[in-house]
Amino acid sequence: MIRSNMIDTTLWQRLILKGSPRVLQNLICADIHQMTHTPQWSAFCNQSGKVISTCWISTQNDTWSVDIPQSLENILVQHLQKYALREPFIITHSQVESDARFTMNYAIVHRHPILGTNTTERFTPHMLHCDQITDAISWTKGCYLGQEVIMRTHQLGKNKRTLQAFKTPHPIQAQSIQDEQGRVIGSIINQMHQDECTYLSGVVTEATTYFIDDQPLTLL
Repeated sequence: MIRSNMIDTTLWQRLILKGSPRVLQNLICADIHQMTHTPQWSAFCNQSGKVISTCWISTQNDTWSVDIPQSLENILVQHLQKYALREPFIITHSQVESDARFTMNYAIVHRHPILGTNTTERFTPHMLHCDQITDAISWTKGCYLGQEVIMRTHQLGKNKRTLQAFKTPHPIQAQSIQDEQGRVIGSIINQMHQDECTYLSGVVTEATTYFIDDQPLTLL
């Protein structure tokens, strides 16, 4: 677990991409033509509309800076190059700077989840709160990978699971969240311990009360 005031560089990897804007535009939920040097939260999805990786992305000159969870680096690089066979990206690596957005506290409280190998390709952007973050998903740019599923979910308004943030005064062992009847209704995405409390985020279905390890959770 990571204390909120610590920026753990092992959590994040910065990729510097140089290549076809057309290919990148077809792979990310946001509109790269609207981006600036200010980092934008977004996501890369598979064809089924499930998020491979969340990311921070910005542009400068003819390159893009893409900050992703470190554990997903190989998965995302393979994904990018798979769709850029004729125009492969030139990818270099850099270390993220000291910034509050790279803390676990930020990920949980602001609902900017840090995915890992056990959570990649399990959730749609809607389940991970991306549709509630300004410009994380472009609803007007046209086709991109996973767009059909993402747009259909958005238009129908059918999203049974959402990302929520919780706290509990107890240490936790379980990785699943239950309702008042003990039914599993969600799974943990991120967690940390601070000031004798455990803070966590999880993708859950709506319930009156949430529990973990038979202890009630408080919504943040």
